[in-house]
Amino acid sequence: MGTHYYCSLEQWTTGKCGVTGDVYSLGVVLAELAAGRALPISPVGVGIQQDVVPGVGWVAQQLNATVRRMTAFTASSRFQSMAEVVQILHSIASMG
Repeated sequence: MGTHYYCSLEQWTTGKCGVTGDVYSLGVVLAELAAGRALPISPVGVGIQQDVVPGVGWVAQQLNATVRRMTAFTASSRFQSMAEVVQILHSIASMG
C-alpha cells in the first residue's frame, strides 16, 4: 500500500493508487527536497499546507502553491496528470 507519510488519503483508505495519488506522493517528495527536511504530515493524506520555500518572490510563491496543489486533500483538487506537473515545474524553473 505504501508508506503512510507519502500516501494520499484515497490510497491509504482503499489500497489503490491512481495518477492523482502519484501526484500527491511526488508532491511530498518535492516538498522535502525544497525544504531540505521531512515535513510533518498528520493525519495521513492531509498534505503540505505550509510554505516549504521561504520568501515572497514569484518562484517561491509558485513552488509553494504547486506543492500545496500536488498534495491537496482531495484528488479532484490536485493536478490530474504528471504532464501538468511537468509543465508547471518547467515554467517555475524557467523563471528562476
